Amino acid sequence: MKNITRLSICLLTAFFIVSCVCSPPRTIEVGPGSADITSRAISGAHPGDVVLLKPGTYKGTITIDVSGSPEKPIIIRGTQSKPASPSETTVVDGGAAPDVNKFNPAFHIKNASWIVIEDIAVRNAWRDAIVVEDSSYVTVRCCDIQGGQTAVFAKGDSAHHILVEHCRWSQDKRVYTEWDWATLHHGSLVMYNGGIYGGDGAGGAIVRNNFVENVFNGFRYWLDDPVAAKRMNQSNIEVYDNYFRRCRDNIIEPECFAWNLHVYHNRLDSCPRGVFSIDGVSGGNIYIYGNTGRWKHDGCVEEKDTAWTIYKSGDYDKKRHLDTPMYIFHNSFAYDTAFVYSSRIKCNDNIIHFNNAYLHLSEKSDFGLKDWIGKSCMFDYDISSKPWQPSMVSLGFEAHGIANTDPGFTSSAEDNFHLKKGSPAIDHGKDLDGFTLWYQGAGPDMGAYEGDQTVYGKPFLYSPPPGGELYHEKPRIVRMFLHGRRLVVFFSADLEPDTMTDKNVMISFAGKPALVKSVSFPGPAYAAVVELAENPPVDADACGISFNGFPKGKNGETATLWAVDDRIVRIPQDAKLAGVMKQLLK
Repeated sequence: MKNITRLSICLLTAFFIVSCVCSPPRTIEVGPGSADITSRAISGAHPGDVVLLKPGTYKGTITIDVSGSPEKPIIIRGTQSKPASPSETTVVDGGAAPDVNKFNPAFHIKNASWIVIEDIAVRNAWRDAIVVEDSSYVTVRCCDIQGGQTAVFAKGDSAHHILVEHCRWSQDKRVYTEWDWATLHHGSLVMYNGGIYGGDGAGGAIVRNNFVENVFNGFRYWLDDPVAAKRMNQSNIEVYDNYFRRCRDNIIEPECFAWNLHVYHNRLDSCPRGVFSIDGVSGGNIYIYGNTGRWKHDGCVEEKDTAWTIYKSGDYDKKRHLDTPMYIFHNSFAYDTAFVYSSRIKCNDNIIHFNNAYLHLSEKSDFGLKDWIGKSCMFDYDISSKPWQPSMVSLGFEAHGIANTDPGFTSSAEDNFHLKKGSPAIDHGKDLDGFTLWYQGAGPDMGAYEGDQTVYGKPFLYSPPPGGELYHEKPRIVRMFLHGRRLVVFFSADLEPDTMTDKNVMISFAGKPALVKSVSFPGPAYAAVVELAENPPVDADACGISFNGFPKGKNGETATLWAVDDRIVRIPQDAKLAGVMKQLLK
C-alpha cells in the first residue's frame, strides 16, 4: 500500500490552477503580521488565486469568507512543506492558552467553498485549531498542528466535504505520559478531549494519510445539540491510511449518530483504553476493515501493562444503539482482549465480524464477549490466539474460525502484519458477498493482508442518511484499480454513463498521456472501466486523470476531481475476481 505522493498532489493542484481557469491565476504574497491584514488580503482573492504567506508568524485568527469555484480553489499556503529551519516556517498563532471556552482558531472559514490551506504551522489555537463553519469543499493539507481540542472542527448544516490529509496533529506529550485520565475526560483538562476531526457538520469528510500522536482521542465527533443529532449530521465519512499512536482514551470514537462511516487501512498503536469506541452510537453501515495495530505501553501513565480492549461496543446508559450493521472485516491486531465485556456492558446489536486475525499479548487476556447478549450478529472465519468464549460457541459463532492458534504475523512487534509462509490464516477466510473484490489461492486470507497487498473492499459509495440529505453528492473518484490494460474507476455516486466516454476522459502516467481505447459501464453506474491501448508502465503507482468536460451524476450534480485518490491499486493477474469486480472485468 502506497500513500498518495506529494508530487501527484502538486500535479493535481497545478491542473486545478492551470487547466481550469479562463484567466491566469494570481499569486498574492503576504508578509507576517496581524491576522486582520492577512484576512483582508485573502478577501481580494479570486478563484484559482494563490495567497502565499511568507515565512514568519501571523498573529490571531485568519478569517476566510471568500470562495473559489469548482476545480478552481483559492489556495492559502506557506512557502515550504518541510522548512529547513524555524525561520523558514509559516506560523499562524491563535494567541490562546488551552481553554475549552476560547474561540481563537488559526483559521475561521465561514460561508465559503473551494478553499485549500496547506504548508502552514498552527500554534496556540483553542478551542479548535481550524474551524470550518457552513463551508464546503475545504482542504487542509500538509499542516503541522499543535494543540486544539479538535484540529479541524466542522460547524453547521452547510459544512461538508472537508479533506484533511498529510497533516501532523499532536496535543501535549503529558496527555499520554502524565495527566490523570478522569481530569482529561471530564475535568479541568477537558479541552484535550477531542480529535483530529469533529463537530456537527453535515459530513462528507475525508481524513487520510495523517500522523497523530500524544492526544486524548484520535478521531472523534459528537453532537451536543439534540436538534442537530436528530437531523443526523456527520454522515458519509472516510478515515483511512492514517497513523494514530499514543492516544490516551480512544482512537476512533463516533459518539452519536454514525452513517456510512468507513475506517480502513489505518495503523492504530498504543491505546490503553479502547481502539474503537462504538458506545452509544446510533445509525450504522459502519465499515471497519484492513486496519492493523499493536499494544505497546510506550510510556503511558496508566500503571497496567495490558490494554483494555480493541473494540468497546457498549450501551452504558441505553442512550443509542446501532440500527444497521457494523462490518468488522480483515483487521489484524496484536493486542489483549478483542471485545470488552462486563456485567453492565453489553455488545451492541448488528455486528458482523469476519476474516479478522488476533494475537493476544497477555496471558491474562481473552477474546472477550463473555456473557454476551447482543442480537443480529455474526462472528465467523476469524483466527485468535485465545479460545472462543463459551457464550459465542453456544450460539454457533466461529463454526469456521480458528481458535487458540497464533495467526503467524511476520513481526507484529515491528508492525509487520503480513502472514508468514505456512500461516494457518492463509486461504482460510471467507469470500464476503458485497465486500470482497479479489483474492489469490483457495480463498481469502484472514487478517489485513491478501498476500503482499492490503485487503481492499468495495470502495466508498455515498449513501443518503435516513433522516434526509443536507447536501447533494458531486460524484468524486474514490479509487482506481488496474487489471492489465483495464483501469476501473470508482465514483462516490452513480454517473450518467453517456457523459463519460473515450472522448472526454484523459489518462496519464508520470505526466505522459496514455491512449484511451474505450470507456464502458458493464456493472453499476458508479464504476467505469477505462480500456487503455497499451499496458501502463510497470513502475507506475499513480494515475493522472482529467476530463474535457466533466461527467454528470444521475442526481444532476457535476463530477469533481476534489479529493481524488490517484493511487493505482494493481490487481494480480492470477487473482480470482469476486463481487462487483468480477462483474466489471468479466
